[in-house]
Amino acid sequence: DKLSESPLNKKLIVFLLLSTTNLKLLFTLNVVYAQTLFLILVDSKVGLLEFLYKFENLENMLSTGLLESNNGYLKEKLSHGLLNLFTKYSNSNMARKPHQFFIPLLLQKTLEKALMKEERSDVFFRLISNTISQLDIGDVSKESLNLDNLLNQLAGFVENRKPVEKSQKENDAVLIGILQVLRALFIKFPEKTKYYGQDRGLVRELLHKCLFEMPKEAIKNAVPPPKCKSFHSRQAAFNLLLALAAKCDENLLEIIHFVMPIHVEGPWRTKRYVDWHITAKDNEKSLTGYVGLKNLGCICYMNSQLQQLYMIPSFRKALMEVEDLGYEATPREDNILYNLKCIFYGLAQSEKQYINPKGFCHAFKDFDGNPTNVFEQMDSEEFFNIFMDRLENLTKGTKEHHFIKDTFGGVLSNELIADNEGKPLYREREEPFLTIGLQVKNKKSMEQSLKAFIEGEMLEGENAYMWEEANKKCNTLKRACLKRLPNYMVFVLKRFEFDYNTMQRQKLNDYFEFPSRLNLEPYTQQGLRKAEKAKNKKDDAEAKEGEGNVAQADEFPPEYFDYKLTGIVIHLGTAESGHYYSLIQDREADPSIPEEKRWIEFNDTIVTPFDPSEIPNEAFGGEQKWRYYSASDATGSIQEKMKNAYILFYERVTPIKETETKQTGAAGEESKQGGEVEAKVDKSKKDTKDPKEAQLVKQQPEAIKHAVPVDFINDLHEKNKKFHVHKSVFSKEYFDFVSELVFQRQYSANLQMVKDAANIEKSLGSAALTEFELLKTGIMFLLTAVIRDKSRTNIIHVLPDIKRAVQNNIPACQWLITNFTSRKVIMEFFLQNPIPDMRKFVVGLIMTAFTKVFEKEIKGNPQRLYEKDPKSAQPTTIIGNFINCLISLTFDAKTGTRDYSDFFEIFYQMARCGPEIAGYLIKHKYIGRILDFFFEKYSPHNKFFRDMSDVSYAENEKPATGVMKEEKQRVRTALEELLARRKGRTFAESDGSHRSYMWQTLCYLVRHCRLGKTGFKRSKWQIGELDLDVLSEERTLLTPEPFFVIKGLEDSINKISARSITFLYAYLCYEDAKFTEIYAEAIKKGLDKEVSELRPFFQALYQLLSVEDSLSGQRIENLCTMLCKIAKDNNNYYLETDAFTTFTYKLASRNSRAREWFLNNKDQWAWMIQWLLDHQSPPQGVIQSGMKIQKRRLGLREIKAHIALKTRRFQAMADAKIENCEDKWNSDDDLSENEFKLGQQIDYLNLASNKWTTATVQILLEEMINISYGGDVTWLHKDSELLAPHNTMKAHQDYLEQEGLKIEEADAPAPSQDQGHNQGQGQGQGQGAVIEGYANIADDSDSDSVEALS
Repeated sequence: DKLSESPLNKKLIVFLLLSTTNLKLLFTLNVVYAQTLFLILVDSKVGLLEFLYKFENLENMLSTGLLESNNGYLKEKLSHGLLNLFTKYSNSNMARKPHQFFIPLLLQKTLEKALMKEERSDVFFRLISNTISQLDIGDVSKESLNLDNLLNQLAGFVENRKPVEKSQKENDAVLIGILQVLRALFIKFPEKTKYYGQDRGLVRELLHKCLFEMPKEAIKNAVPPPKCKSFHSRQAAFNLLLALAAKCDENLLEIIHFVMPIHVEGPWRTKRYVDWHITAKDNEKSLTGYVGLKNLGCICYMNSQLQQLYMIPSFRKALMEVEDLGYEATPREDNILYNLKCIFYGLAQSEKQYINPKGFCHAFKDFDGNPTNVFEQMDSEEFFNIFMDRLENLTKGTKEHHFIKDTFGGVLSNELIADNEGKPLYREREEPFLTIGLQVKNKKSMEQSLKAFIEGEMLEGENAYMWEEANKKCNTLKRACLKRLPNYMVFVLKRFEFDYNTMQRQKLNDYFEFPSRLNLEPYTQQGLRKAEKAKNKKDDAEAKEGEGNVAQADEFPPEYFDYKLTGIVIHLGTAESGHYYSLIQDREADPSIPEEKRWIEFNDTIVTPFDPSEIPNEAFGGEQKWRYYSASDATGSIQEKMKNAYILFYERVTPIKETETKQTGAAGEESKQGGEVEAKVDKSKKDTKDPKEAQLVKQQPEAIKHAVPVDFINDLHEKNKKFHVHKSVFSKEYFDFVSELVFQRQYSANLQMVKDAANIEKSLGSAALTEFELLKTGIMFLLTAVIRDKSRTNIIHVLPDIKRAVQNNIPACQWLITNFTSRKVIMEFFLQNPIPDMRKFVVGLIMTAFTKVFEKEIKGNPQRLYEKDPKSAQPTTIIGNFINCLISLTFDAKTGTRDYSDFFEIFYQMARCGPEIAGYLIKHKYIGRILDFFFEKYSPHNKFFRDMSDVSYAENEKPATGVMKEEKQRVRTALEELLARRKGRTFAESDGSHRSYMWQTLCYLVRHCRLGKTGFKRSKWQIGELDLDVLSEERTLLTPEPFFVIKGLEDSINKISARSITFLYAYLCYEDAKFTEIYAEAIKKGLDKEVSELRPFFQALYQLLSVEDSLSGQRIENLCTMLCKIAKDNNNYYLETDAFTTFTYKLASRNSRAREWFLNNKDQWAWMIQWLLDHQSPPQGVIQSGMKIQKRRLGLREIKAHIALKTRRFQAMADAKIENCEDKWNSDDDLSENEFKLGQQIDYLNLASNKWTTATVQILLEEMINISYGGDVTWLHKDSELLAPHNTMKAHQDYLEQEGLKIEEADAPAPSQDQGHNQGQGQGQGQGAVIEGYANIADDSDSDSVEALS
């Protein structure tokens, strides 16, 4: 405060400014202190600001502090201090405020420098965008800052910027900064958005070039489009688009019209399973630029070799150019060459992380002619040899037939050398090779192994070789050596051998080192001759004579023998199992990259850079120190390395293109050399050209020729396109962009119907049309992308917002229902959608629109539903057309779908809208159609109910939502069938759970009918006042013979279907003695089944006895007597009797009439008490397998507590003390009709822990709820059997655990002797399955009564 504007203090300011920008200061804190003190001084004395403005090095200070410094902390401190300075004085009365001075300075010369700093400009741009966002920069003089010039400069930079980001993992900091500054400027000056968005074309530039441009053919070392690949750059571009569209409808509509086709025509819109589980960016091509191969099971041996071959440019080029002679005659799926070319082309051009080699695996047959078994391991060397043999056979007769020999083909010389009294004897047999095997056992290095390879053996004594030329046996040296070398040498390290002591194959993990550069001359015929000549040092005459008998010493130049290591196949594991992967040097890398940095690891789908300095640790084998830690101390040991090199690829440093004569030399023929025949043999063996004329060629990287069928190329390009669209659309930044685009404005209510629903756009004004188009975009994005996102998280935020907007926009409701009046659309979203949750959400959206249109169009005026166009006989209402479309699809519901439950849920939800819809469905035979759908061939009225002439409708041929792509139907190959079975994606016949809502709809409609019964009091289960009757054909299916009733009851496998079916049949029994008799007979037969099948028949009996009519008394008498008799007849079967006793008490405690009967007929059921007393401990089979109550498996302690509780209940029942549980929750009921509330507590069965726990409702969305429990969350349907009211099932569980503990502590007596045979009689080997099926039967779940009983 005491500082004045003295020259001394100004010098202090200068010192601090210079200190702030001094990059050479030793201590970072000094710079921080200088910055802080500098800003404090300027802040405390406003007069010093003018001195600061005149400081001549201020511009350098800014660029140095904000751009050139490598210290991010210093840059952040300076940026923060400047922003605080701007903010503090932004509203002052100063003549020149800090931001008015600094902003022009920052946005001119400093900006120019920032554009040159690719990696250091992020803090600078953040300071600019924050300053513009937080301050009013409109008061900056136009002379200092020309806004249009600035916007033009920034927009031009975006347009002219070349792609910099190679992948989503790299950030173009400069482009991100420019986009952020532009966004801030357009938010501040929205009047500029139309000109720059439309006239200047910035919207188009962002959409086409920055975000959605598709890369064309892959070019090595080139950066492909689009400009924005990373999350941050794409987010910046999307945020700029939002700013451009916020106040400019023209920009908004351009964006909408661009993204709409992407959603509607998305390549992912197929019925393939993977296209309903899309993940955005988890499979992008590696940063190395290379593509992996998918391991379909155990084919790493194949993948590692194919990658090695692909990475050899000359081999790859030759393979792609070779003529496929079998292309026309051989089916594609069996054509090895075709599928191999497809793999190589895919590795070159695919944009995905990996490609799938299943086509090649199917074509590459085993010796029995079967496709490769991808789940069976194979030796990598064995595959290499078989593969090369097949490939050589396939290329015979083509001009490229020699390319394998050109690449890998060498010649071994098997020599016999002797001396016959001073006269040399020599014999040679040439042998072609593709690989050379090297001993690893007892060899520490490649040098030792190669020396052993050429060492040979002496044949002497009795083993001496018989020479024809000498006509006698001579001591002979027998050896092998390398005679002619290929451009690529492949060495196989012999790490696998057979141990005759253990009679097992074993792997040698011995240490074996190999060099990165290798000179093979010492191990060749030429090298050995040189060595021998130098050693012997004979006279010239003898030397010349020797030269005549062997190959010329100077046949090949030194470059011929010089090789470098370029590939390693690693084996990890044992002799019986393991894993192969490859390390390969990139031969086509940018020449500026040093060779030691060109190595890449190819591990199936994973492709990553590899540090070659790790080769000794990764590939040499040997031993390693192994340290592990215990609670007391750390322990170390020495273990063998299970990971080591198996196959080595060496490449000639200077590739040599040998003459044709040499390539096709007489390999495999035997040559003899004696004194007299020497000249003749030499002439026959010599090349027609001088061997010294072998050409040395520098191979240049070359792109693969498109020697692949056009259909495959097109297919791969489509896959690349699909992949890029997936990356663009199924990403967090894009989801956020579309969500904000659609909901960043407040929608006005539009509650008026549009007369022409087919042309809604023409009926709306400008503002209403923009909102309508925007809402359509959100709906289509939800339907085509959000529901296919594998994470399933975005729908939680998108769906509620869309539903709220749809409710207030009747034209949008009309449009949505009209678009769903299409067979293909309904098939896609309800019948071919394999995700149950997503189907529920779509049902909820459709019903939101349906309800609003119903209220406007039909409610209170049901006759409108029946109005038809006189010409077409089609309904004139949107609702009528939609319902007819759904009805006509009923019998197609089973076609190619796994689950059609939600298709019928639509009918149920529509019927609940009002009696108008329920009556319409009944009058259009939908009761009979549902029954005919279920009974199928058993129905005698198939033709009547499947005739759809009464439900004609106007099909929407071109729905705006688009339709799913039709895929070509083809027969799966044997390999594809095997893979599908392994993944569990084969089509499974629909089970009863898929008909839950079918039964619920049927029950709901039937309860609207009086069924021809007059003169009787209405049933309490009858709904509405429609006074409708069913057709006679429907009646025959509703009240059939017992066989059909049993078939229906057996279909009730969950709570919804069980409650619906039993309600339905109980309702049909109302005042109907004949059907009551039929139904009772069906129940009687069902109760004689095994325990796993009893549940629906118990529920049927329970509901039937709840019917209140003139027949109630007779039913109670007959059916209770029947129940007790069947139970007694089965009392030798433990599980069945346990289930009968449980149900008996449940019936007595919940039905007052039944309770009275049991109290008056104790003799009928008293035997149950004794049975329970005799079975206080369950049989051994139940103990071992465990008993299940409400899907929860009980332990022995809880089983005993369960039996003890039931025994006490029956003893109380015998004393006429039956508790009344009629008003308490029934475990057979679900919670779907309950009104859940946020924060509500419920009981949840956690299957992972097998325990009921307390959960809290977090999210309510349609029929789905999201609950949290113990730190975890999950989505469940409201009718899930894993849910129960709070403190019911959990209280019951806690009681059983506590009581079980008491019984255990009291050391309860052991079970009686006869219980062992009781448990097994009549059940045989199926006991385990019977116990497993004991679910949801054994518990009456009167959990509220537990406290009183205990």
